[in-house]
Amino acid sequence: MVKLVLPGPAMQAIQVTRFNFTNQLHALLSDRALWGNLDNLDVNLVDPFAKYAPPTGQLSTVNSGSLYNLAYKNCCTKADNFLIGIIFACDETKLQKRSNAGSWPLMFTVSILNQKMRNQPIAWKSLGYIFDLSMIQSQADPKGQSQDLKAERLHAIFKVVLSTFIDAQKKFDSIALSLGNYTERVNLKPICFFVIGDMQGGDKIYCTFASYSNTMKRMCRKCNMWGCDAGDPFIKYQRMSMLKIMELVHQNRHDILKEINQYNVHSAWFDVDYGGCRFGIFSAATPVEPLHALENGLITDCVCILFEEEMTPKQKWVLDSLVWHLANLPRQRFA
Repeated sequence: MVKLVLPGPAMQAIQVTRFNFTNQLHALLSDRALWGNLDNLDVNLVDPFAKYAPPTGQLSTVNSGSLYNLAYKNCCTKADNFLIGIIFACDETKLQKRSNAGSWPLMFTVSILNQKMRNQPIAWKSLGYIFDLSMIQSQADPKGQSQDLKAERLHAIFKVVLSTFIDAQKKFDSIALSLGNYTERVNLKPICFFVIGDMQGGDKIYCTFASYSNTMKRMCRKCNMWGCDAGDPFIKYQRMSMLKIMELVHQNRHDILKEINQYNVHSAWFDVDYGGCRFGIFSAATPVEPLHALENGLITDCVCILFEEEMTPKQKWVLDSLVWHLANLPRQRFA
């Protein structure tokens, strides 16, 4: 537990629960149920401690992507350096239905575990819990706070929780690492690859305005495209550079930040090392999740256009008949 005085006129003090990243990663790496078999790992099959090379030569696992290659180039400048991609998961969950109180854990795993193993609970460790400020605030408190101050208070908590991870990124030398039956002493390079979460959680992490209107001045964390231009497949846009956003915040350019739906707040995630990726938290680290982008977004729009504009009543009747027959087939009772 770490005592933290939140920014703001009230000077509220809270106790933030956090765990030491180095200790948690050591505990994860010492679990032989995970690391005792190379079939559980996405590593180089010729030399597990060398740079990852996909067996097919094609894009497949996390470690076959451009973020891994960039981080490896920037971080593994010595033979005994070993890149280990950190995958975070951060999502707020309400403790009870229709309850305001919630739990917001920050969990992590590593990219050298394959997807099958990352789906196991033992592959994840806690770094800390983001304090639920609704527990200490009256309903009137948030109304008297600016959006910038709300974001600043949240990221004061993130800063405490992330501090041991950021320290480990600077120096994590000489540990005995076992992969299958191979053991070597290496200098670990823990680099943040991405953060799993939803749209609202992502908005809070990178300090952007939460909006669901096509009038928004920036519809996505990755680029500067306006909501009203979303229907134009030929629109030209620019990806958001975390380095430029950090500079604007440092210069207190509230006017420019407001034009791109960005709070004038230094996100605690700005201080994390993304392996040299200048897009940082806005692009590399927070991929757009499929629930809102596809299932409740593009797919819903496509289905509405298909049913409401393209199909004739007769075609709809034929489709309904096919679906009813499919629903009566074995194992389709939930269709």
